Amino acid sequence: MNWTAVGGASGYEYAVTTSATPPASGTATALLTANVSSLTPSSVYYLHVRTSCGATFSNWSTITFNTACGAAGIPYTENFDAVTAPALPPCVTKEDVNGGTTWNVGTTSPRSAPNCMIYNYSTPLPGDDWFYTAPLALTGGISYRLTFYYKARSATFPEAMEVKYGTSGAAASMTNNLLSFPNIDQTTYQQGFVDFTPGVTGTYYIGFHSISIPDEFDLNVDDISVTVTPSCGEPTALNVSLSSNTAGTASWVAPGVGTPTGYEYVVDNSAASPAGAGTATAGTSVPLTGLTPFTSYYLHVRTDCGGTFSSWAVYNFFTLINDAPCGAIPLTLGGPADCGNTTNATSSGDPALFCSSPNNTVWYKYTPAANGSVDVILSQNGGPAGQLNGWIQFYTATGSCPTLTLTQLNASACVGSVDLTTVASGTVTSPALTGGVTYYIVIDGFSGATGAYCISLAAPPPPPGCTTNLLPANGATGVVIGAGVSISWNAAPTATSYDVYFSTVNPPVTNIGNTTGTSATITGLAINTTYYWYVVPKNGGGDATGCSTSTTSFTTENPSNCAPIYTDGCDLADSLSYFSLKGEPGSAIYNNSGDVCSTTPFAYSDFTAAFSPVTMSTGNAYSGFLRTGDPNDYATMWIDYNDNGFFESTERIMNNLKVGTSNVLYSIFIPTTATLGTHRLRIRVVYYGVSPTVVTDPCNTYVYGETEDYLVNIVNTGAAARNVATGTPGSCITGAAFTVDAESNNIGATYLPVVDSLNNFIVQLYPQGNKLGRVRVQLYVNSGSVRQDPTGKYYLDRNLTIKPDTTPTGPYNMRFFYMNSELNALIAQPGSGVTSQFDLAMSKTIQDTCSRGVGANVPLGQFYFPTGWGGISGDRFVDVTNISGFSTFFLHGGTIALPVGLLSFSGERTGAVNQLHWTTSTEANSRGFAVQRSADGINYVTLGFVNSQAAGGNSQSISVIHIQITALLVINSITV
Repeated sequence: MNWTAVGGASGYEYAVTTSATPPASGTATALLTANVSSLTPSSVYYLHVRTSCGATFSNWSTITFNTACGAAGIPYTENFDAVTAPALPPCVTKEDVNGGTTWNVGTTSPRSAPNCMIYNYSTPLPGDDWFYTAPLALTGGISYRLTFYYKARSATFPEAMEVKYGTSGAAASMTNNLLSFPNIDQTTYQQGFVDFTPGVTGTYYIGFHSISIPDEFDLNVDDISVTVTPSCGEPTALNVSLSSNTAGTASWVAPGVGTPTGYEYVVDNSAASPAGAGTATAGTSVPLTGLTPFTSYYLHVRTDCGGTFSSWAVYNFFTLINDAPCGAIPLTLGGPADCGNTTNATSSGDPALFCSSPNNTVWYKYTPAANGSVDVILSQNGGPAGQLNGWIQFYTATGSCPTLTLTQLNASACVGSVDLTTVASGTVTSPALTGGVTYYIVIDGFSGATGAYCISLAAPPPPPGCTTNLLPANGATGVVIGAGVSISWNAAPTATSYDVYFSTVNPPVTNIGNTTGTSATITGLAINTTYYWYVVPKNGGGDATGCSTSTTSFTTENPSNCAPIYTDGCDLADSLSYFSLKGEPGSAIYNNSGDVCSTTPFAYSDFTAAFSPVTMSTGNAYSGFLRTGDPNDYATMWIDYNDNGFFESTERIMNNLKVGTSNVLYSIFIPTTATLGTHRLRIRVVYYGVSPTVVTDPCNTYVYGETEDYLVNIVNTGAAARNVATGTPGSCITGAAFTVDAESNNIGATYLPVVDSLNNFIVQLYPQGNKLGRVRVQLYVNSGSVRQDPTGKYYLDRNLTIKPDTTPTGPYNMRFFYMNSELNALIAQPGSGVTSQFDLAMSKTIQDTCSRGVGANVPLGQFYFPTGWGGISGDRFVDVTNISGFSTFFLHGGTIALPVGLLSFSGERTGAVNQLHWTTSTEANSRGFAVQRSADGINYVTLGFVNSQAAGGNSQSISVIHIQITALLVINSITV
């Protein structure tokens, strides 16, 4: 032992005790180390040290340590009760071989309270985990007996374990096999014991190895002991084979130790060893009679070695002959019922059971004389208390006992249950059976239930006849959808259930479900639609035939304003909690309706009278904000342009825009062809969970969400002039999101403006037929000096990041808006190469994050020369065409020289034709020339495009190009 020196110390005192409380004094020393001997192995000790400062002492410093495990002598016992779970007893160790769960001391269901050893299941991994006893001092050539108790926590989830021993507490050293338990499904403790003889004297460890398959339950081990093998050994392999629920044969195997002269046995209801003698017998089997059915018994047997007796061996059994398939009780059609109880049944040897994990099962068998079905009648046995709620299922079998292979019939449907706790009897009709084939019938507890029952077989009745429909009346129109349309029909004699056929096809071929009643409510119906339906009565004898001739029809309502339907609405907060729409100046809606939905009508609010119509002009985009109660809510909008009370697909202006719990800026575009006047605008929010692949219907039924209606006034005059969005210098702003697709009716729009929250322009997209889905735009405005990249190129003080949900499949066009002051700053920057708007070029970078930086984007991804220039409200824009893909866009000086040498240019008017002529000296990579005109030198309009005359767009020779322009507007001056 050692400790660290303390300044000013004249010496130290130390003590080693078994108590954490420091002693009154200790052994004095001037050293920093001390040796101690005569400690007890496998024990906890405390080292206390204090500093001597002459006449005074410091406080004690204390640490704890454990002495190494010495080899335990025999007899050795371990019941895990001397520690507090989950701590392991001294010298007991564990090993996790595969990284799954491990053995631990636990308090759940011990044999001797309060603790036992428990292996907890792992869902993904099988058991490969050990725990080891303390080291044991064993003598070579001496026979030792290992005894312990084990059980599974659930018969439904059997466990597996092996026991070995070796010279160290490690898996690699466990080389000597003792016992193997491949299928532990007993839920009461079973005794395991084995005699073994080590070859040489030494220290040994006994290991318990869990080898259960993945996702079982728990395995318990308790009360381990190792003793010298007695001179008269217990009998082994105790078993009881029942011939009925009241009789059977008990058997066992003679012990390997001692010389038996006979045996004594006792059959009782206690696991405790008998206090006195048992019934003597000379053999290793005896008949058992007079047993009580469905009762738990214990068979106790001990060996008589000529007046010296072994300990009692014990075996637990139940008087339940049909607990396993090989004990199945035969049933006859129309014969008497067999009554039983599943309380003490197990699931040992059971096959898989669809819809339930087998538990407490009992088995029957039946061989039909001819093809067909039978009715299985399950009825109460006494009761009503203690009755079974159970499944009934049929199996075919191959092989022979005890290794039958069973295959479930109809192994894909959850049918065949009867709850005798609520009904006196119930009938389950079997699948179609083949005459001469033996079928096995299992009765299994529903969700682990047990109880009493009686079972019998009866011939099913003949199939029922067809019935007639009652409501809605045949040919009915204007049927209100509401929360669903109720249909009903006459009961068919002997029918036990009905298949309902329902669709828009006559006759319907879609079976929408089965019901035991004579009515059903159909939801999700569309307005103004004709539906056809009929029912097929059924019973154990089969289905009625020819019932499609009973088909009737009805047509749903055609309301003036379809009411949207939800089944749960805002029950989980999927409300439209905020909606705003900013129209022309002075015209807007701001509705902070909150998280509470309307209840009448359910989850639908008509705000057409609560807010004035929002005025919007054709050919313009308008923004607003949306907020919902869930991040997986999606919003769709319509404008009822034709005022017919419906919202046709051609009136949809936004398609499933993802919203969420924070305000989302959105915009809608009013087409130039929109019908003028006041119309109803509908916004519908639906919870989808994942991104929807179908459009939202304006009226049909959904589970969660909310719908609101407002009024808009569409005009084509008086629209206020729009400005260029100023942005926020030094940061990014988010533009209004919108959807571009055929469903939004804008995939073919000539242009789609992207605006900020004040309806000012950020950018304008020309989709060119591309489906883009949701489009999000961010604008960054630089607040510092003019930006420059490492190549020396200078940049305009704004850039755009555009991110659509769907990548375009073809080229598109763009109008990039910017401030005149930003152009002037770039012109004023020495070395920018920009003297006017015509010197600007655009680059697209591979950058999806809105930021100031330009240096990281060199070389730039793609380079574009503008094809048009213009002004708006004192600011400017450039047009760029044939762009591929989206990302971040910059405007900058065109440091790349125009790849054309212009030798001459002239123009003349001849009659009604204007002719332009120009000649180039050189062209490099030239596609051609865009010819544009302008009346003010700012706004240009393209007149046409002339292909290059140079071979391959490259030439060192002179190319002469002529263009004729007819019907040119005559003005005083024109710049070309």
